[in-house]
Amino acid sequence: MISSGLKWKPWEGWLCTRHLPPALPPPRCARRQSLPTPTRIGHLLALPTLLLALSGCVVPVGPEWTDPQSNVPPTIYSANPPIGFNLAPDAGVGGPLLVEVVLADQNTQDRLYARWIIDYPPWSDGISSVALPHTQPGGDQILRPSISYAPTCNDDAISHQASNHRLLLAVSDQPFAYDSPFSQSYLPDEVPTGNFRVEGSWQFVLDCP
Repeated sequence: MISSGLKWKPWEGWLCTRHLPPALPPPRCARRQSLPTPTRIGHLLALPTLLLALSGCVVPVGPEWTDPQSNVPPTIYSANPPIGFNLAPDAGVGGPLLVEVVLADQNTQDRLYARWIIDYPPWSDGISSVALPHTQPGGDQILRPSISYAPTCNDDAISHQASNHRLLLAVSDQPFAYDSPFSQSYLPDEVPTGNFRVEGSWQFVLDCP
């Protein structure tokens, strides 16, 4: 009696295991069919991605900030103490309370120009003075680094003719029209025609000898 059969071996396929008498020719077994290899599987997985690329599918990109097309004025975003407050003397710094402000400009590349001006307006020779000019370069942020100032008798030539003073902060996105010396005709917060300017002011009391 001839025993015959096919046995399955994993990863090799069906194997012919037929046993015949020596006189008979060996049977012709079917060709083995190998299972998909990892490389072939990778090619199959990459096929949907290729089809998406050929169909023109675009992966969305997150929104990016762009400056407005027109020029907009800068702003005083925050102030401590708030604009319009009276500054109280602070013994810790030997003068009025420190003023700290944060400027902002939607045109992020704009350079900002700031001037701290004492006892102005109006401009009065011997009384008014520009205490501290400041320039902030443009960048990629709307809010700029904070700037601060504390008026003192020694550094800012504050007039000794009065105890009550006014502190004005003038900000522009272009250089101011005039530099020192200033006068009624050449004001320290004047800007060229067509440019923007924003201002804030505080009151303080300081007796300077």
